[in-house]
Amino acid sequence: WSTIRMLLCLSLQYGWFTRAVDFANAFVHAVLNEDVYVALPAMFQDDSGIDNKDLVLKLKKSLYGLAQSPKAWYDCLKEALTKLGFKNSAVEPGLFMGRGMIVVCWVDDCLFFGPDQEEIAKTIKDLVNLGFSLTEGDTSQDVFTFLGVELVKQDGNIVLSQEGLIKKVLKTTGMTECNRT
Repeated sequence: WSTIRMLLCLSLQYGWFTRAVDFANAFVHAVLNEDVYVALPAMFQDDSGIDNKDLVLKLKKSLYGLAQSPKAWYDCLKEALTKLGFKNSAVEPGLFMGRGMIVVCWVDDCLFFGPDQEEIAKTIKDLVNLGFSLTEGDTSQDVFTFLGVELVKQDGNIVLSQEGLIKKVLKTTGMTECNRT
């Protein structure tokens, strides 16, 4: 999180644009490099007459809950970003630099930071063109909104606020009418 905090501050300081995307069913994008077999789910039946207990499925792609899945997904995403011209940081595996921007990946979310809003949008489109299914929030929303943190420059200082999160907690707990004192 320290890397993300630093990039948020740099974005605010230099007026960079930010975007957040979420990869839908991220793990199933990754092809497995080893043979993995799973038992046939109980609700499925085979017409061959073979007992379900004697049948297995060979996975071609990773699944959530599979020990290999996070690594397979990371390798898949790294390969795609490398293909798009990004270089992986030697000290921060989830950080990629290229095309005039920085991308931070956290499981199935990517945060984009850079001075050129059009290049960020093009990179996201390029990921879709590579076959990734992803969702991007309202394009008027940036990473600050995504993380629920508002950063504002005030009198030469950077002020962080989580007013949106606070309002959500108050609403969830039925305390929207509570008194501050």
